[in-house]
Amino acid sequence: MDKKVIAKTIYISYLSYASQLKIDTTKFVQNEVNTNEDDFVSFEQFAFVVRLLVQKTGNQNLGLYFGEQSNIAALGIVGQLIQTSKTIGNGIEQALFAFNLISNVIALRLEKTSTSFKLYFEIEADVKEKYPIAYKQLIISSMTFVYKEIYFLTLKKQQPRQVTFEFEIDNVSLYERIFDCEIASKNEQTFIEFAPEILNEKIVYADYELFVHLEKLVCKRLSAQTKKSEKIADVVKEIIYKLLDPDFPKLNTVANHLHMSERALQRKLKNEKTTYSQLLNELKQSMALEYLASTNSIKEISYMLGYSNPSAFVNAFKGWYKVSPSTYRQELVRTNL
Repeated sequence: MDKKVIAKTIYISYLSYASQLKIDTTKFVQNEVNTNEDDFVSFEQFAFVVRLLVQKTGNQNLGLYFGEQSNIAALGIVGQLIQTSKTIGNGIEQALFAFNLISNVIALRLEKTSTSFKLYFEIEADVKEKYPIAYKQLIISSMTFVYKEIYFLTLKKQQPRQVTFEFEIDNVSLYERIFDCEIASKNEQTFIEFAPEILNEKIVYADYELFVHLEKLVCKRLSAQTKKSEKIADVVKEIIYKLLDPDFPKLNTVANHLHMSERALQRKLKNEKTTYSQLLNELKQSMALEYLASTNSIKEISYMLGYSNPSAFVNAFKGWYKVSPSTYRQELVRTNL
């Protein structure tokens, strides 16, 4: 799916609010909702409606309203899958796996340590540049939604440790009142952080039989979506990245998520002149650079990338980039001074 899209259910919630403000939404419904052949609308049209609402209301924090007013049903089958999961951790894993059924504009990334977990919200640079208002409101509403829904799923107030935005926000005190925690803006990344124990909190609506049924449906829809994609390799990379925990998933795990056999997946990758091992290697190369820009030690990075010891990672890195990880990090620090 190359075109930037977002779920109809989310788009319709914004149209509904526009109707409350007496804004004529007829053409938006006819152009996008009734004529679109699947469950998505173009992000361009979504962005137009969001920009219109911000202009009409003058509210730069419109995303807070949608995050608080929306419920998990707005996520469609993905929301149902999360709701029937066993724990918050399981629910987040399902969201990471199936998020392309909600939108291919925003991506979620989970970072877990022994002392905390952070859920990152990431959007491609070209989308930020082209749709600045919609991008900011979507991030705000998504983070508000996650905070509110964790309470809904556990029936317990789960206070974040911090909420951080990469852009400047208006009215920090308003955000701190809603999230009940410290708010930071103009940061390098956007994330919400909680204590790690929350991942083990049980979801009160868990239903294993329904979960299994929904998971099969999600796999079928993702498989159908994959068939429309020009490159299976890109889809496989995305799934590998989402299933990191921290080990890299096996070929059969990715194949199962794509609802196809290992042989079929290998054949499709071969047609694109690549292999599963090559894709893993490409991901490790790019992730190594990301990790070296963080505060993780070389030993920690080698573990996160699946190497049995630091020397194996160092040798691999030298083969990729012709320098050692420590030399690369030192040069990175110098260029950022």
